[in-house]
Amino acid sequence: MAYRQNNQHQDAIQHFTCALTKTTSINYTAALKSNIATAYRVQGQPSVGFQLLDSIEFDDLDANISAGIHIVRGNIALHIEQVDKALNHFLEAKKLFQLQNKHRDSVRLTFSILTTALIKQDLALYKEYRTNIENKIREHAIENHDYLLFLDEVKHAIAIENLSSLRTQHISELVKFLMDHDDANENVRLLLKSLNLKVLVPPGQKRLPREPLLEPNLASTWCEEMK
Repeated sequence: MAYRQNNQHQDAIQHFTCALTKTTSINYTAALKSNIATAYRVQGQPSVGFQLLDSIEFDDLDANISAGIHIVRGNIALHIEQVDKALNHFLEAKKLFQLQNKHRDSVRLTFSILTTALIKQDLALYKEYRTNIENKIREHAIENHDYLLFLDEVKHAIAIENLSSLRTQHISELVKFLMDHDDANENVRLLLKSLNLKVLVPPGQKRLPREPLLEPNLASTWCEEMK
């Protein structure tokens, strides 16, 4: 995890992969595969990660781990333009959160569902999950008001069939603000790309490792392949 957080993704993949050989737990195995898939996505190889996640069996997983993996699968599905699959994964994760009474996680996930609805240009679906969302984010102290404002602007532009109405200074500034927030960054990019409005997205900056780098092969004391 430390490698991944420092954007040393190949080191992260190497260590997660070695850890896979050290457990027989289906929950640990699934979580490790999810971390590997995320590392591949961040370094621009979402299809590799998606194939790895397809090997996970969900039947006997812990509900919380299962929900997390559905979210990762949904995120990666959006990156490879499998929008319906993404939506199904997000909805399944939301159901699992609700069964566990994890209402804050469920509300936060609603924003991914709303974004996916707009990528599909399914305004009925958007309306269904948009209803009463202000009260829910206020109740759970979720700071997504600007993200919601952006989504509503996009929904309006789709509804009036005038996407060029989004080419304003106000929207540009809102997008620039959202680029600095992890909850919205990737979803905003993918939504604007789906609408052929990439011009509104600030140029992406490659996530480079931060100095000082973590030393390689930190797991050499327990991972035989690194000795």
